[in-house]
Amino acid sequence: MTNGGQPAGWYADPSGQAQTRWWDGQQWTGHTHDPGAQAAPVAVAPVAPAAPVAPAPAHWSGSAPGYGGAPTMPAPGGNPVSLDGARSLLWVALAGVAAVVVGSFLPWATVTIFGQEVTVDGMDGDGPLTLIGGALVGALVLAAHLQRPARWKVVTALVLAALVTLIAVIDVVDVNSRVAEVQGDLAVDLEAAVGFGLWLVLAGGIVAVVGTALTLPKIRRT
Repeated sequence: MTNGGQPAGWYADPSGQAQTRWWDGQQWTGHTHDPGAQAAPVAVAPVAPAAPVAPAPAHWSGSAPGYGGAPTMPAPGGNPVSLDGARSLLWVALAGVAAVVVGSFLPWATVTIFGQEVTVDGMDGDGPLTLIGGALVGALVLAAHLQRPARWKVVTALVLAALVTLIAVIDVVDVNSRVAEVQGDLAVDLEAAVGFGLWLVLAGGIVAVVGTALTLPKIRRT
């Protein structure tokens, strides 16, 4: 067992007292070996390092008790992917979630009939659906941000964000189609416009989708 360090073996003696010294995978030992003098390692009493201590090879770092630099290597299975970029993108997704939640309460449509203007809020339509969906996306993204990002959390958030965006797109189309339908049936002067809240939900959903989608490649090995 090497515990993720340099494998046990003979290495150049960092103390300079012999040509090679035995590294047992954890620390330097008292066994030294001079090639050409004898084949087997010679056990000697531990000695204090000579001064100055010979520098460790460039790829070594750290130190072992009583000797110079000890060889160290990254632990097996270590994740070389930096999660800083992933967390930055999760902040983008959280910004989109905030827009979805706020937009769910704002006007989704403004209808003018016979000179009277009527405002339809998101809570009067599919706002509760986008609110719940946005809250779930936010909870998953926040959990991934505060803890070690997990792929399943981001994938689930991506799917929910896409559903929220789809609902907003359908409602934007539905506002105009319903107005045309009512005008055809009743022959009345009717005007309607998509409200700011619905546009905000749509924009927030798209931002959340982009943020979670771009996060996935960065945590593919977590």
